[in-house]
This record gives sequence, structure tokens and C-alpha cells, in this order.
Amino acid sequence: MQAASAPVETAVTQAGANVTLACPGVSEHSLVFTLEWRARARLVEYAGESTTVWEHRRRLSLEPGSFALRIRPVESGDSGVYSCLVNNRPQPEALVRLVVQDVPDPPGRPLIMGFTSRAVNLSWAPPQDTHNSPIMHYIIQVRVGEEGDWDQKNAIVTEANETSHQVGGLLPYTVYSFRVLAVNAMGPSRASKESYYMVTLREVPDGRPTITTAHNTSATSIYLSWRAPARDSIHGEFLGYRIEYRPREQRHESVKEIYIRDANVDSHTITNLETYTQYRVSLQVFNPEGPGPSTTVLVMTDEGECRSVTIPDLDDLPHQQMMNMLKEFVPRLLADDHKPPRIEISQELPDTTNANEKFLENITTGDETENYRNPPGAIAQENFMPGARKTKSD
Repeated sequence: MQAASAPVETAVTQAGANVTLACPGVSEHSLVFTLEWRARARLVEYAGESTTVWEHRRRLSLEPGSFALRIRPVESGDSGVYSCLVNNRPQPEALVRLVVQDVPDPPGRPLIMGFTSRAVNLSWAPPQDTHNSPIMHYIIQVRVGEEGDWDQKNAIVTEANETSHQVGGLLPYTVYSFRVLAVNAMGPSRASKESYYMVTLREVPDGRPTITTAHNTSATSIYLSWRAPARDSIHGEFLGYRIEYRPREQRHESVKEIYIRDANVDSHTITNLETYTQYRVSLQVFNPEGPGPSTTVLVMTDEGECRSVTIPDLDDLPHQQMMNMLKEFVPRLLADDHKPPRIEISQELPDTTNANEKFLENITTGDETENYRNPPGAIAQENFMPGARKTKSD
């Protein structure tokens, strides 16, 4: 009988188990003078009272009486066809096929096939040996940075046994690497070699700087200080800050820009501004892709230097003459500048009759008529011109 035509008995087991393979045609009552177990090579030999183990001495042995081959424990590499030759017979009575199921070998190193700012396409080779159990799916593990830990808790499980996958949910301008595990009915394989490092593409920042201080330092300057947004919101190389400003009442065409090309700067003074003007000031961070969202504040420049105006003594003037003289002073004062100046009054008005109060209620200042309800005298004089200050004279 040829070995090729001998019947085959199959034994299936899992790696790590203990296995006993019976010698076909031999029982406890058989008369055995010599016996040899073979697979790819000679394994165990029995002759008379002597037993020799040629391979895997710590795991292989003969069972007394039945001459069965014991393998403890069995490994995936033990899979194969075994033959038991009794009393120098040239052919075995039957062959024994041992099938050892184990976790698969690791897949090939994953390759980066393409990427964006938020996703990467991976491809890898399947395991060389699945160890008698087909691949069901793969597990992809992600590592952020060159020194980070592998994120095993949030590993990606593929839906099938395809050897490519798109990994999403990544962050822009971030270093990543990947590794893959194959899974069969026995469990997951060892991890593959890690992919080569890659950096996702940039995006414009989505973090806003926080303005901590914004105030005028003079009639023509504004001071800003700020705190940078979180680093992971920059999404690229942090190049610096962009300041945009314009008078609040003017159109967008009047916007001016300042670029601060140093990410470590945290304050700046804007100069050469208009006096006593409310400005709309915006601050952004920027990277090579452009600026991010802005933080905006409104800041007023100072009123400027005081102008001293001397009003003649009004004590002895008739009411009509006093009214005519003040009507002449006010428009001329306003004509010097299109914004209300600060006025230093060097003469406190004396108490007058109710006619003076009626006059103060109807003084025309430029384009508007200010109506005042305060009593006549120093307080009324202070109020009729916004920003005026009074000083008492002897």
C-alpha cells in the first residue's frame, strides 16, 4: 500500500492544547518490536525497551502500551501529516492529518496611499499564514506624535477582511502613524510593523485669541493685549497675529491691517489714530492657510488736549447782549474742529434770572440743539458743551 493512497484521519485542535495521536492499526495488544513516528522528519523512535525523541524533546513523548504520540502543548507549526511505521513496515496503515488552529500571522506594514487634513487612506498585505482559520476582519490602531502611545481603546475595527481602509476623524497638521492586527476565530494577531510617520494637511485656524486688555493710551493710540488660543486650534505653523481696525462709523473700505509675524508677541499699540473716535478692532491668528476667526472690541481714543477759552465778564451785561455774544462764541468754537473739543471755562457764570435758563435751553451747537434742564450758573455752563470742565475764578 502506497502512503499516497493510504487513508487519512484528521485531528483538529487549537494551539496551546495537549494532543494525543493514536498510531493507526496498533492497540495495547499489538506485538510491537520497533515503531517510528514521522512528519516532515523523524520525530520519535522505539526499539525494544528504548525510546528516542529526535525532535521537540520537551513536548513530544510516546504513550506506554498504545504507542500514541503525545504533543504537549501543540503549536501552530505542528500542523501537518503524521505517519506511524510499525515493525519496519515501509508504509503506514493510515496517515494522521493534524490541523492546529491559531491566531494569524501579522499583516504587512500599512502604507499611506493618500491623505487630507482630516483623513488618511491605508493599504496593507494580508498575513502570510492564517493558521487554519480565515481572517474575519482587521483592527487599526492609531498613534499621535512620534512619542505617543498606541490608542488601543479607540481602535478601528473594519467591517470585513478587505486590506484597505480610510481612517477619518484626524486633526489637521498632526503627526500620525498606524499599525494593523488581523483577527480570525482564534483571536487577533500580533501587530504589524508601524507605518511610516505622516503629517495631515493644514487648515485655517479655528481658535480665537482672547483680548485681555483694550484701552486708549492717548488721543491717537490704542493698546491691546491678548492670550493665544489653544495650540491644537492653529492647524498649521503658528505665524503670528493680524490686527484689523477702522473707525466704527466708516465703511469697510477704510479698514487698515497690521501683521505681527511672531507667535510669542502678546500685546501691541496701534498709533496714528483719529482723536476722540470709536474704533472697531479685530484680532486673529494666522498660519500659511490664512487667518482664523476674529475677536472684536470697540475702543475710543482720548479727547485730546484742552483748549482754553476766555469768556468776558458777563456780570453787568444785559440779557440780550449776553445771549448775542454767546451765540457768536459757540459756532466759532465748534468750527475749529468737527468733533466737540474739551473746553476749559475760566469764568463761572453768575446766577441770573429765569430768562438765562430759557436761553441755555435753546443754544444751537453745530447741527444739534442741546436741551438742558439744569439750573443756570456753573453747572449749566458745564453741561451745555459736552466734555467741558469748569474752574472757579476769584
